[in-house]
Amino acid sequence: MATASLAEAPKSAAELEEYVAALFHAGGYFVEKNITERDFTEILELDAVATHYEDSLPVSVMAEAKSGRWGFSDIFKVVGWMRYLDIVRGGFFVAKVPTGFDIAAAQTKLAPLGVALVDLGDFAKAREAFGAAGFLVVKDDLLVTIWRFSCWAERRLIEVLRSSAKSSGLKGPRVAFEYHRLVNDGIFFVKDIQDRLAALYQAYQGHPKLSLGVAEELDGQAFDPDMPQPDNPKLREALLFGEHKILQSCFYVEHRARLAILKAAVDYVCMTEGGQVPGKLRAALPATFRDGVDQLRKDRAFRRYALFWQVFLWGHGGFYLKDRQAAEFQWLQEQTGVPEDEIPNALQAFDVLFPIDGGWLTQLGAASQCVIVKMMPAPLRGIGAYHRLRRYGVKDYHELGYGDYTERDLTRWQNRLVDLLAP
Repeated sequence: MATASLAEAPKSAAELEEYVAALFHAGGYFVEKNITERDFTEILELDAVATHYEDSLPVSVMAEAKSGRWGFSDIFKVVGWMRYLDIVRGGFFVAKVPTGFDIAAAQTKLAPLGVALVDLGDFAKAREAFGAAGFLVVKDDLLVTIWRFSCWAERRLIEVLRSSAKSSGLKGPRVAFEYHRLVNDGIFFVKDIQDRLAALYQAYQGHPKLSLGVAEELDGQAFDPDMPQPDNPKLREALLFGEHKILQSCFYVEHRARLAILKAAVDYVCMTEGGQVPGKLRAALPATFRDGVDQLRKDRAFRRYALFWQVFLWGHGGFYLKDRQAAEFQWLQEQTGVPEDEIPNALQAFDVLFPIDGGWLTQLGAASQCVIVKMMPAPLRGIGAYHRLRRYGVKDYHELGYGDYTERDLTRWQNRLVDLLAP
């Protein structure tokens, strides 16, 4: 079984950004990362926007991380971005404080502007500094580690996609990369929640079989994101064995888009119930989707469904172990706030909004205890496998006592994660 390691303290700007994102993830926020305004300028680049659902309306925080030199001009730039996006809270996280800089005085001056200046210099106490700044408390150090790995894996999947889009000469990877930029960057800046939801769903409809189209192009066929379902060998290898990193990246983009739609639907429901927007979805959205939102909003924990699915997909690998369901649902409850008895409803959200034949969850045969979300990137399943390794306190998956294919599946997924993270 292959392994990868994290430095205790981030060694680069990207690693610091991921560390900060991991703190928000571990604190119970829905996190969107590396967002760039591209419509008229690329000056506006957001490290992260984190949203929690503890109140009646979603509450967002803009997070900026600085690993090197910084000053008040950098902080006031963040204040300007907050005003532009109508975000009232900000966090400015620094790895080091300039000599002679009075950070306590600066924190006092910045507080009325809604910005918390957080010194992460002693990373052994980063969790305490995060909570002291007024953000949701991170109760579990292990979660910070899991989310650092997850953010790293997301970054690498996007790098694979970007590299293939630039150098492969294939159309499919370029389309997939532009789709990711549209979902992650462009539509994020659409302020009207109904317009945002409609734009996300329209983009989703325009890429119905993205991964399959890329797989066919890899086999020498023309790229077609809406082609009939063939028995494509490369797609099968990607699904069953975690092969073909470009296809794993496409799986990621497709699930990232579904997650964005689910979050927009949750935000819409929260805002309608809070009297912020009209309570009827626009007819531009398909009736099946509108009916699905109306069905889900009746669930007691619906306002936490986007957070739940982000945790389930990127933190738990998009699977649970059927024979250990009680323990694993308890962890999901602790990390998302969705009550354990409501988790079966939460797991139906993708089926309601994005119905497919047979549903999104399936068990990997009678010889495996893994109940999986279809089309999950194998490296992100590896995040979930490693999470189990640490959570159950074992050195390898054999110690979990499985005599079936479960050990093989967990080991394979972790190996795919390590392959992705290798330099």
